Amino acid sequence: MKKNNKIFLPVIMILIFTLIYALGFSSNVAYANRDFILRSADYPIDAFNSEIQPFNNLLFYMCIVMFILTIFVYTTESHKRTKLLNSNVITISLLSGTMIIFSLINFLKLPGFISKYSLLLKNHEEEFIRMKRVSSLMPNNNMYYFGLILSAISLIYAIFMIVSLVRRMKRQKEYIAKRNEVLANAL
Repeated sequence: MKKNNKIFLPVIMILIFTLIYALGFSSNVAYANRDFILRSADYPIDAFNSEIQPFNNLLFYMCIVMFILTIFVYTTESHKRTKLLNSNVITISLLSGTMIIFSLINFLKLPGFISKYSLLLKNHEEEFIRMKRVSSLMPNNNMYYFGLILSAISLIYAIFMIVSLVRRMKRQKEYIAKRNEVLANAL
């Protein structure tokens, strides 16, 4: 069990941090959107919720799915259900990689949105000042960089899980081959 903990405990930590990141990033986006609507009555901008927020929602639900799958991985490992275990490990690895993609989509889109709506409000000095304040905070806030670090960790973990799975399957094949050889010699 100790050996399995070395493999599966990191995913639980990543799940917790990813969940915190998803909630924090969504909160920042929601706050910016509220600021635009309440303080820019002439230009009620709802782009953040309509275009970026779905990615955060999907990231949130993926975290929940990964948490459930991790529980199943522990359960199947304790019962030695090898095929189901391998299937769950593959699924978790794919979800880890998918989270990286959606995180990067968020990161790449956000500065573009800020620039676009800054141009829209450029002729209105008061709104433009507010937009500049938000744009100076959003790309540089701690959650942004934390998300980049999390993406790198997720990528490393996904690779680690795939390598571990390949090694596990290789050991299984070697064990079956040796067992068949012993049985053949016994006969």
